[in-house]
Amino acid sequence: MSALFLENEVHQEIDFLGSVLNETIHESCGSWAVEMIDQLQHAAHERRFGREGAAERMRDALAKLDETELRVAIRAFTVYLDLLNLLEDRRRVEVLGQRALSVYPEPRGESIRDAISRLKQAGLSAATVQLLIHQLQIELVFTAHPTEAKRRSVRSKLREIRNLMQAYDSNPLPEDRERIEKSIRGEIGRLWHTDFIRPWRPSVLQEVGRGLSIKQVLWDQVPRILDDLTRGLKENYGDAVNPTEPCLTFGSWIGGDRDGHPGVTAEVTAETFNWLRREAIAFHLAACDRLIESMSISARQTEINEALERAIAAAIQQRPELQERLSRLPPDELPRRWLLIIRWRLERTLAATDRIALGEESRLRPKADGQATEDIGYKSACELSADVSMLRLALDGIPGVLNTPQELERWQFQIDAFGLHLARLDVRQNSSVYRDVLDSIFRQTRLCENYATLGERQRSQLLQRTLGEKIPEFDDTGPMVSETLNLFRLLHRVVQQYSVASIGAHVISMTSAASDVLAVLWLWRLTAADQSNGWSPDCMPIVPLLETIEDLENGPSILSEMLAIPAYREHLARHDNQQMIMLGYSDSTKDGGYLTACWSLQRAQHELVKVADQHAVKLVFFHGRGGSLGRGGGPAARGILSLPEGTFQGRLRLTEQGEVL
Repeated sequence: MSALFLENEVHQEIDFLGSVLNETIHESCGSWAVEMIDQLQHAAHERRFGREGAAERMRDALAKLDETELRVAIRAFTVYLDLLNLLEDRRRVEVLGQRALSVYPEPRGESIRDAISRLKQAGLSAATVQLLIHQLQIELVFTAHPTEAKRRSVRSKLREIRNLMQAYDSNPLPEDRERIEKSIRGEIGRLWHTDFIRPWRPSVLQEVGRGLSIKQVLWDQVPRILDDLTRGLKENYGDAVNPTEPCLTFGSWIGGDRDGHPGVTAEVTAETFNWLRREAIAFHLAACDRLIESMSISARQTEINEALERAIAAAIQQRPELQERLSRLPPDELPRRWLLIIRWRLERTLAATDRIALGEESRLRPKADGQATEDIGYKSACELSADVSMLRLALDGIPGVLNTPQELERWQFQIDAFGLHLARLDVRQNSSVYRDVLDSIFRQTRLCENYATLGERQRSQLLQRTLGEKIPEFDDTGPMVSETLNLFRLLHRVVQQYSVASIGAHVISMTSAASDVLAVLWLWRLTAADQSNGWSPDCMPIVPLLETIEDLENGPSILSEMLAIPAYREHLARHDNQQMIMLGYSDSTKDGGYLTACWSLQRAQHELVKVADQHAVKLVFFHGRGGSLGRGGGPAARGILSLPEGTFQGRLRLTEQGEVL
């Protein structure tokens, strides 16, 4: 096929890619393979359109294939469907672009700007919208369950084919089009000879890297999303409404989800925390380097806010070793000098992370006089954001550099979204594991002979009575007890060494009673005594996961009992009286069927909100949506719009399935 596309018609693209795939199969397997695939396609086409006897003929044709023929057929149709999905994505992007062009400069329908415009048209005041924006907080959580199990090698080839087709569309030169067409043929050939799955199970840390391989895309796209929000607010409300809090963040279960995964240990979770932090710092270093390269503004050419020069002098006075680093730059290039200081602090933050990974846990280092001083690295993303803000203010209003503050604002969007942790790491464990651990501890300490057989009221009373109290010594070397306590000790260290912002939620699978939630707080207080530097009261949010139909029905009473426990209310007070509850879509569907699960989820959310309102608690739902319809899948926007009235108050979490193979 010499001509590639004509007017970007999808059927012509399908014909082209299909012919290239057929040529690849012919070269790799022979003409018999092409004939076999053609016959199967014809049979599938007849069955699709209801031809009499077509299903039987197709079944008979498949039954006659030997192992070699089956392998070729499976591979051929897998690649073909991947290519069709690629073309569908291209068409979707093209349609969205056409819609945007047709209404420009008005916002495209179903966009962020369009949503804000609709709020304005509905008569919402600036004060009301400001409150809505202040409450807005969406967190996408990548889980360890692979619904899209393509290897990165396969995905990268499909991505390259899409890029080549885009380049063909935009390049009018015949010789360039011929070169691009050959490249597409080469990529499809390599795709045909690539293993679709790995022959071994990846390690947990490999799952972490692969599941979050989308991080570069997220890093690039988040500023565009938040810029649309800022632009929409300014278009409709001027300077009266502004984002005040990070409204888009990310979380992850990969490396923290130990429910049924023996490979996720406290040691692996510690490595995951360090990996996430190093990746985030690497992104910030790259952003800083790009700005250092371009930010050559000199105080000799324009007036720069004196506060920046004073801040640079103060930093040098505090850390004299900075003087040598800054001596490489002209003294009047104040923005570059300040960015170099930011980079220096990021380097110190990375070095501290590496020391923690090696077991050198303290952030303190000795001075010459033997005293300890805190490392100058960033303790929190807020400190980094404050340094970037200082530079923005210093450059604001300088003639001719209008885009410079916007570049810094872009970086601040990324700081808000990714912090120094990239994605907040959740921890998940099954409630039965914690019940068994507590049973072992209570037996050894003679506080209770059989915790597992106690009724719910007795369990709750025992936990409340002993919460935070010093209990007799016990043997903590048993595998289940040791691993659980090591996990909680790790969480204490993460709060001390990094900050509580690095930790997401502590999700309790199969929560069936308030004592399952209180157990997490009990173990947190128990392990607090093991921390030489004291303990932090900032226990991570404890999130019951309601999965079965029965647990969804009992959810309101479970929540009511939780909120009646004084110690738990004290814990919630430290989290702004905000309680998160996770809803299990896949397990409820498996338990009761699709319709029953949908109704149970709908009713549970209504009743849970009522209970929360009675106790003056703000409820946030964590929707455990999977990829397929049976697991709550479908377009996320429609899923959000279909939430029961009154259950979405500006904050929610959604699972986004990771790719782990």
